[in-house]
Amino acid sequence: MVLTAKQVLSERGMSQGALARLVGIGDAHINKILNGKTRPTLDLAMRIAHALGATVEELWSSDNLPVSEQDQEKVKISVI
Repeated sequence: MVLTAKQVLSERGMSQGALARLVGIGDAHINKILNGKTRPTLDLAMRIAHALGATVEELWSSDNLPVSEQDQEKVKISVI
């Protein structure tokens, strides 16, 4: 079962603000990511996963990885 980052955040009892500080971004930016309004870079997705004690794969399905367009090629290359 794939959990969303927002679900894991809630399960950990962590606020969005605390997560934002852990990964080095602003509260508004983390809110947009967690609500699906923007996609983080691959690096940021990995930092979010690490901060939540999870993997990117656990937080986002492989069909809906939160990877920006500039990082999509990196993901394709690393999978091949």
